[in-house]
Amino acid sequence: MLVIERGNSAGAKNVTGGRLYAHSLEHIIPGFAESAPVERLITHEKLAFMTEKSAMTMDYCNGDETSPSQRSYSVLRSKFDAWLMEQAEEAGAQLITGIRVDNLVQRDGKVVGVEADGDVIEAKTVILADGVNSILAEKLGMAKRVKPTDVAVGVKELIELPKSVIEDRFQLQGNQGAACLFAGSPTDGLMGGGFLYTNENTLSLGLVCGLHHLHDAKNRCRKCWKISNNIRPLHR
Repeated sequence: MLVIERGNSAGAKNVTGGRLYAHSLEHIIPGFAESAPVERLITHEKLAFMTEKSAMTMDYCNGDETSPSQRSYSVLRSKFDAWLMEQAEEAGAQLITGIRVDNLVQRDGKVVGVEADGDVIEAKTVILADGVNSILAEKLGMAKRVKPTDVAVGVKELIELPKSVIEDRFQLQGNQGAACLFAGSPTDGLMGGGFLYTNENTLSLGLVCGLHHLHDAKNRCRKCWKISNNIRPLHR
């Protein structure tokens, strides 16, 4: 098994808001969270509907009692993807970095390998893992060009806080974590919203907007929502 990575390290090109749902990985690597560099187990959920001056929040806490496959975790991809690659290498995979796959090699109507950096690498099975906007899948006719109405783009900031402050502010114990979602005024009613995930000693604070609304968002989301009265107390 060969893993071809365009970046300089495993997952270098990956981006995420910072939350991992465990069901699929738990099926492949049972009990993965015991050794993986996850930040916190999400036990507290908050959903806030916001205006510029007020907010209504729904709060749900499930404790630590959910089954492993139903759990979710806050993660930092730079740490987590490196660990995930280590698991693949232990299973026999080989990683090569700094190489871009330019084309898929086809023979008799089947994909039999890839063309990368001028070389052809043949394989019995090729798995594309180049994201939602897969140019290779488009070339093969397996996927259509992504429509702006079907996807969103996000920005995220990591804010460092002492571990004890995070746990006190979000009413957490041990490795418990919180996930907060914000709708309404953060995007001025456009498709999208804000999010906040607690890590061990940082917060992942971000904003997501539909790609088709991106131009409007630049004009309508001028006011930085992170300093609003409803958000600032969470990360100050």
